[in-house]
Amino acid sequence: MLTILRQQSLDHEQRLTAALASCHDGLLVVDRDGRITHANDAAEGLLSSQGTPLTGMTTTDAFWRIVSVEDDASPQRGPALLERIRDAEGFDTQRITVERADGARVHLDIEAAPVLDENEILAGMVIRLINQGREEGSAAPRDGKTPRAGGDRDPIRGIVGSIANDFNNILTAILGNISLARTEVDRDDEIYKTLTYVEKAAQRARDLSLRLLEVASPDAIPYPADAAPEGEALRGAGRLLVMDDEELVRHVASRILTYLGYEVDTAAHGDHALAMYAEALAAGRPYRAVIMDLTVAGGMGGQQAIAELLKIDPAARAIVSTGYVSDPIMTDHRRHGFRGAIVKPYEILRLGAAVHQVLEEPA
Repeated sequence: MLTILRQQSLDHEQRLTAALASCHDGLLVVDRDGRITHANDAAEGLLSSQGTPLTGMTTTDAFWRIVSVEDDASPQRGPALLERIRDAEGFDTQRITVERADGARVHLDIEAAPVLDENEILAGMVIRLINQGREEGSAAPRDGKTPRAGGDRDPIRGIVGSIANDFNNILTAILGNISLARTEVDRDDEIYKTLTYVEKAAQRARDLSLRLLEVASPDAIPYPADAAPEGEALRGAGRLLVMDDEELVRHVASRILTYLGYEVDTAAHGDHALAMYAEALAAGRPYRAVIMDLTVAGGMGGQQAIAELLKIDPAARAIVSTGYVSDPIMTDHRRHGFRGAIVKPYEILRLGAAVHQVLEEPA
């Protein structure tokens, strides 16, 4: 069952949007008047019909008609369940069948939990929807997507994971810039020693972030953090493409790789990266490798982009990058079409080693 949530966890608009997007089950946030204030893509795909957005609807309109509850098709069961939601009563998993306005029937597990404000007063509800099978009367899910195995089904874990992933992006910028700064300072200089202490502190923060991500994804296969390479950063040459939705990460990755001798272009999402890759290939100036962020807010991430990239160029060398260290794609990146993987946060030695390994690998 969903736990009682606190309003502080849901107050920040961008954080809430990212957290909802990171959960692969449907999630609805409902205010105290029973109106939906937020709905993720999974919920839209399950409940919405004819392109009508769920946000702004009442729960009665969103669920349209509940045909059965726990296989009981009694006419009063559906309205009674909606009444519990309107009254902000949390409840354990209930299996329901919903008939949408377009006539399709969807089989769901539904859970609900109240949201309390700072004064412990009811502020609304969070509703979780777990898809239990293909829609009746529809050949495939409306959004054309298959839910990822092992998806996060707990909004609290989703929010923790989202915060930790954002933290890892910030740490990537910090560690990356520190590692670059150290290359410009003599080892005997006091500034070099100061940078070393700052780097150690950032690495401890990295370990904390990794532990948070393990809590956020307890069902995933543990992924060991890559060991820090020894010695000098490995240099190279040629064109590289970096795709990441976080500007700070794009900037520091570009600076590091440029320092190492590469010519670097960047893209904020998968669609842009694919267009840039195809254009470079057609112009006879192909990228030697692409570094792809696994999770992109509001755009195509690495999981979808790698499949399209290999259609453009079956020999493409792609490296997946994320702070979600236990994601199944990171634990078995080759099966998903990637040649390498690098955990965020990274710095000059790790990034240089990851790129060098992929470029030196036989075709």
